[in-house]
Amino acid sequence: MLKDTSLLVLIIAAAGLVVNIITLIVVIGVLKRFKKEAAKLDVGQAAAVEATVQKEMPAGGQSKPAAAAGAGVVFCRNCGSPFDSSNAACPQCNTPRGYRKEEGT
Repeated sequence: MLKDTSLLVLIIAAAGLVVNIITLIVVIGVLKRFKKEAAKLDVGQAAAVEATVQKEMPAGGQSKPAAAAGAGVVFCRNCGSPFDSSNAACPQCNTPRGYRKEEGT
């Protein structure tokens, strides 16, 4: 009985090794193909991509996350009510965005 169990473990280990080797071969093939495709990108295409990135990049060189780009909900610093971030002022109390209460009031 012990020999049958150890033979089964050996067969399972060998099958796992074969699967790992096949996976390694596939990954290496995909990486080689990807490198070949990346090498086909000529200088003109690279310049066009760079120009597009520079055009879409905001001043200062740092991109903003989609949520910070102008969509979402903000809260009024005066009355605390939520409103759409595209509004310039709170619809409840008409306090402009960016308003800060003076200290001591």
